[in-house]
Amino acid sequence: MTAYEITITMFGSGTDGIPNDVDIPGQVRQGGPFGPIIATASAFAPGGVWASNTNQVLTFTLDRPIALVPGETYGLEFFIAGSYGVIKSPDNTFPDGGLYAGCGGANLAASTVSDFVFKTYGGSPGE
Repeated sequence: MTAYEITITMFGSGTDGIPNDVDIPGQVRQGGPFGPIIATASAFAPGGVWASNTNQVLTFTLDRPIALVPGETYGLEFFIAGSYGVIKSPDNTFPDGGLYAGCGGANLAASTVSDFVFKTYGGSPGE
């Protein structure tokens, strides 16, 4: 895997969903949300470009490609400060998956009835 995308909704005041440029860190964990970190990633959100309350796709590029094993569990994480929500799928897109959400890296709560809207890439994003 070389990248992953997560769809979020930008909430902000006025028309600027994000008033300033933001670098957003992320990471991939082996075995799920509490497993060891096997890669770090980053995404960029441009300031003053995305209107408030709009859906946007953040592309997280990994620091190095990693090999994933079919059938194994992985966790895709990101950390964003501010009033931004993450889009959940309207159904349980990944029946064996789980959505974990929390604030400040604490109080992770699991949901098995919905999932985040995301994609993973093995080559360059968009391929």
